[in-house]
Amino acid sequence: PFAEGIAAFRARVDLRGPAAALGRASAAPPATLSVSRSASRTGGHGVPVPGDPGQVIHSGFVAAASYLAPRPDAGWAEAATRIQVLGKGLLNLHLTLVPLLCQALDAPTADVLHVHHHLRVEGRSPREAAAAGITASALVERHGPTAVRWG
Repeated sequence: PFAEGIAAFRARVDLRGPAAALGRASAAPPATLSVSRSASRTGGHGVPVPGDPGQVIHSGFVAAASYLAPRPDAGWAEAATRIQVLGKGLLNLHLTLVPLLCQALDAPTADVLHVHHHLRVEGRSPREAAAAGITASALVERHGPTAVRWG
């Protein structure tokens, strides 16, 4: 039933944004999915797997869990339109793992996936730029949200 659910999600979700075409050409869901990934692949960022400090919980599980958490401005389930904004590197995750988890947890899936290209700061990743003292919030403050959104 999960394969059919993912296929139905992919058929109905509205892909938007400058990198949306990648989702329309996205590969089929993988045959297996992992709950965790090596902490070294994430630079140590992520929720540690209890009892295994070398692994972190896959960000898709964290994302899906955040949709279930209560929020002061209403929750994910109550939203008139559920929109996820993500970088193109996370697109397959949001076309596969996140809707799969939402389906398993009986939570509603996204209506819209807004896919953007990778943000680069003077040719560096945001993490590399932050290490040099350039943060996204500083860029927004200096140039405004539109420049960062479409830069």
